[in-house]
Amino acid sequence: MHQLLCGVIEMEQYKVLFKDTLTKKFFMQLPEGLYLASNLTQSTIKSCFSEKIASLDKREQQWERIVKARVSRRLCRVFKNQQHYKMWLLVKYVIAVAKEDKIC
Repeated sequence: MHQLLCGVIEMEQYKVLFKDTLTKKFFMQLPEGLYLASNLTQSTIKSCFSEKIASLDKREQQWERIVKARVSRRLCRVFKNQQHYKMWLLVKYVIAVAKEDKIC
């Protein structure tokens, strides 16, 4: 358990596939079905924007939601799916709490 709290765990299966500035060009090139999450957060464990990347015919509407959430031109991360994103967030949160509590 101590190793988990100190961040010495195998994260390969939940890794970030892409990490870049969320521009319209970058967004439109992403494959459908991956999971997009803004780096800008509402809380420690909730991004201001996170959604499964839509099909190309629905991408413009999704881009409008991104702009409305004020996360365009900000750092974002792309994951294989929502479960990988949630697991990545969970581990990140546990590590942050452990550091705050000086467990590590």
